[in-house]
Amino acid sequence: MRLVDESLLCEICGLNKNSPILVGVSGGPDSVFLWHRLLELGFPVVIAHFDHGLRPDSRADAEWVKEQASRLNCRFILGQGDVETYAKQSGLSLEAAARQMRYHFLFEAAEANKCQAVAVGHTADDQVETVLLHLLRGSGLKGLCGMRFRMIIAEFSASIPLVRPLLGVWRRDIEVYLAQNKIAFRQDTTNRDPRFLRNRVRHELLPILDTYNPQIRRHLWQMSFSLQADYQIVDHVVQNAWQRCLGEERPDYLTFKRAEFCAEAEGVRANLIKEAAGRFSRDLYGSNFVSITRVMRFIQDGQPGQVEMEGGVQVVLDHSLIYFFPRGNWPVIPQWPLVSPGALIEIDVPGSLILNEGWILETSLAQSQEITVSGGQDPFTAYLDYATLRPPLLLRTRKPGDRFWPYGMSGPMRLSDFMVNVHLPRWVRDRWPLVFSGDSLVWVPGFRIAHPHRLTPFTREVLKLRMYRQNKSSSDHCC
Repeated sequence: MRLVDESLLCEICGLNKNSPILVGVSGGPDSVFLWHRLLELGFPVVIAHFDHGLRPDSRADAEWVKEQASRLNCRFILGQGDVETYAKQSGLSLEAAARQMRYHFLFEAAEANKCQAVAVGHTADDQVETVLLHLLRGSGLKGLCGMRFRMIIAEFSASIPLVRPLLGVWRRDIEVYLAQNKIAFRQDTTNRDPRFLRNRVRHELLPILDTYNPQIRRHLWQMSFSLQADYQIVDHVVQNAWQRCLGEERPDYLTFKRAEFCAEAEGVRANLIKEAAGRFSRDLYGSNFVSITRVMRFIQDGQPGQVEMEGGVQVVLDHSLIYFFPRGNWPVIPQWPLVSPGALIEIDVPGSLILNEGWILETSLAQSQEITVSGGQDPFTAYLDYATLRPPLLLRTRKPGDRFWPYGMSGPMRLSDFMVNVHLPRWVRDRWPLVFSGDSLVWVPGFRIAHPHRLTPFTREVLKLRMYRQNKSSSDHCC
């Protein structure tokens, strides 16, 4: 096969003969051909088969692949799972659930066996079907690029690539090769199951398109690789914009700086949203045009609030930052001194109190002449007139009806209004630590002390409150 030679495997797929390649083998003609071709060219392989449990005879396929591996002196690894149950529990289609379970197994096996890559037998026909599937789902440019010969899929591995050496080979050529070389394979009856959209595209839609243009498959295949080259330009622009707009990225959330985000071109903003949502989406194919447009409009309006995208992604706008995270999994940010909702803790004076995420509240007393309060001090350090306080001091979270008289203001206001005014994100307001003297709120850490408890020329004894994160400098504190 000219299209699957050593130069393609080495130069395009990035493979070498120094370490094994894990080959996903279903037993069908494509994966069996890939397996044999790699062996013919001298590449070391490990064979992996995943039993989806979708057919009564699926176990027989696994046994057949195992026997062939033994005959060819290849190591064999078997994985299995209940795809139907997983699909129901995760809200995925059977196709998406099967793909997730299969790839998780393949990459875990590759890592355990120190394999350089996972190789699968996707062909030129599969590429054409994939492009049509994405077109039917209303995909953008990225989806119309189809599959690539080599790529990293972060969902499954950050270092082991997925390679598809057969993307330039048509299925009919593979079948001819197997027949000429008398190589046996299995036929998967689910490949004709109309429950799967790909099968309907393969057996119903493509034959109809052939009547309009007998070369439609080759044209779609060529288009996909042409668009891959074009998309490299788009991706370069988007990745540069990502670096300009990104505030913070963690496993459970990421933020964009709203001002920088809004300064980007409309197409770039749309791609940034799609890329960010893809980090947390349960939907294999990402968000559609309507969803992305709605989020763009929401961010452009600039009003704090939240909106949900497909795939269970929550987008929250809090003035200067845009948050993306899985729906319902409100992020806990280590740089914020959050406590449990409803917390009520007595504060010793002097003393220290250990909070969450390594945060500590320290209290100490000093005479007024020993204290120098300068402008620009750490917002997590407060100085109060101790004589105005009524012990015991308490640390608690907000309650309905709480009021606060911020330093420098003419009178008290609702605490909820103060939190809005200082742009405290709404999902942390019920967990923000507050210092009370009796029923009087005397300090909102990170923001303001209460006006009635400020230092005055008549202050004699000063209470110093310092909240800090252990092993972190005050410059790391932010809100």
